[in-house]
Amino acid sequence: MTVFNGALDHITILDRFGIPFEGTQLVKEGKLIQLDAIGFDAFDNQILVSPTWNTDDSTSFVDSTGLLSTLDAQAG
Repeated sequence: MTVFNGALDHITILDRFGIPFEGTQLVKEGKLIQLDAIGFDAFDNQILVSPTWNTDDSTSFVDSTGLLSTLDAQAG
């Protein structure tokens, strides 16, 4: 028997402890935040995902491991 993932329905962003972020997150300049993500199908079954992170380069940077850095933020 072969079991396949269902179609991706939604994604939840997780913190470094695997706890979902809820609402708006305020990240101050000079911080490092580890991000992760998990996908879900229409039946709420977990699906592994490999997100590509994107930020405004003038305020932050996320590397390929999901580490968000505001250490070199240029916002003023």
